[in-house]
Amino acid sequence: MDLLSLRVKFSCGVRSKMKKFVIVMVSIFILFIFIMMNYLLWDKENLMEQRDNDRIEQDWLRGQNRTLQATVEELEQAIRKLQDEKEEQQNKIIDLENKLREALERENSSIKDIQEKNQAIAHYKRFMEEEVKNVAVKWFSDISNRKYEESFEYLYKNFTLQGNKYDKKNYIELVKGFETIYILPDKDSEVKPFAVIQDEGSAYEVYTRIKALISLKSGNIEGIGDIFQNGVNTLEVVFLYDIDLERWIIKSIEVIL
Repeated sequence: MDLLSLRVKFSCGVRSKMKKFVIVMVSIFILFIFIMMNYLLWDKENLMEQRDNDRIEQDWLRGQNRTLQATVEELEQAIRKLQDEKEEQQNKIIDLENKLREALERENSSIKDIQEKNQAIAHYKRFMEEEVKNVAVKWFSDISNRKYEESFEYLYKNFTLQGNKYDKKNYIELVKGFETIYILPDKDSEVKPFAVIQDEGSAYEVYTRIKALISLKSGNIEGIGDIFQNGVNTLEVVFLYDIDLERWIIKSIEVIL
């Protein structure tokens, strides 16, 4: 009985321990399942939150992409516009260069024509000596013959004597002081009394040096005696060809002392 009792007690003890072990294992398993379910739920929430965040980020990126695309399109349009403006400016520059080249060609052609005309006029200046000399002779003759009004017609509108301008009234008052004035005859002069200075003046001007025999009226009329003297006077007379009048006129006179 004692042995049987021991077996029964041992068997009951074993079963009791097994029950405890099973209970512990079941509890652990349930706890594990609970923990795993909590973890899965937490992970699911995280995944959903991450998905929402990813969706928000994707939407933001799409918005940024659209903004960047719009910016790129605007920049491309701006570049195309600048390229068009550049081409337009280049075309304008080319057009201006062509116009400038044509203007320079016309200017060079005009300068060449003017130079040729000036050379031709300068070349023929020596052949104009008699023509301008006749003007001087007629001018002197009108003064000597008291034709003061007529003599004024031989003068340039801005005529100067010794660098001073004379209007018609002052001119007539001045030349009234001449008794006579004429070109010294060749036989009475060691040098040519009427000579063209070839290298002076523009194409439309003829510089001359004249030996004039002058007789003044008595008295210093209007200061004429301060400019001219009785006897031979050396005058530098500049003749100007008036295109409108188509004749030579007297531009200026300087008395060489």
